[in-house]
Amino acid sequence: MLNHYKKYFYTVAADTPELKKLAYQLRYQVYADKYGDDVFKDNDDSKIETDDYDDYALHGLLFHRPTDALIGCIRVVPFNENRHKHLPLEKITTQFDSQIISPSDLRTPWVGEVSRMAIESSFRRRAYDITFQLRDNVSGGIKNKRLKINYLPLCLTLIGINLCKEANLDFSVALMEPKLAKLLSMFGVQLTKMGEIVDFHGSRAPYKMLPDASYNHLRPESQELYHLIGQELNVTHTVPQWPMPDPVQQPNYRNAGKNEFLPLAVRT
Repeated sequence: MLNHYKKYFYTVAADTPELKKLAYQLRYQVYADKYGDDVFKDNDDSKIETDDYDDYALHGLLFHRPTDALIGCIRVVPFNENRHKHLPLEKITTQFDSQIISPSDLRTPWVGEVSRMAIESSFRRRAYDITFQLRDNVSGGIKNKRLKINYLPLCLTLIGINLCKEANLDFSVALMEPKLAKLLSMFGVQLTKMGEIVDFHGSRAPYKMLPDASYNHLRPESQELYHLIGQELNVTHTVPQWPMPDPVQQPNYRNAGKNEFLPLAVRT
């Protein structure tokens, strides 16, 4: 898995307005594809999905190395009483198991929420496989290179755990589909269901995630992947041009010698 990741993917910290906008674009594209354009019926024509938490959230981006196409994103929202009085998931549910967590536990500086995980549709089309076709016209010359299980959600979760450590969070919470929680648990991510399933664009439940315990339960190869992603998040990146050109038509601008990247995003 580690060698597979090195060959086909890389991670970028979205630490500039331009890079954050790439995440907002991808989120719009993914959510419109999954849930229909009507979820954005009150949105303008900007083709982005964003909210009030994004300004101070930590964002991570996942790119497809052969094409430099943006294919995944995730964010971590640290609790900040000066900005909001609650974490985003509390808008969806406040029915938590008191033996696991209480609402007051969520309102401390060392707690945050992992949310807005999104994967480009071509890379999540099959639940237990990875296909390397991007919009059906970019294959990257890859054939018969499939893994038995789709580990891209793990990659994004490891980005999230790294961002939690960067923000000095003791633990984080997330609202996710139970099947995603089961998949992540198979890799060793320590998740505790802390409330009942709610209907929010499908069945979802609130979970508590412990970054340190998750790392300790990861298999050695997944731990190495965690460290590699952490190193990539600390790389300085060139601010991309805007609007972004189509990766199918543009050359690869990565300057590996200087550890600088010019990510090329999927246009929406």
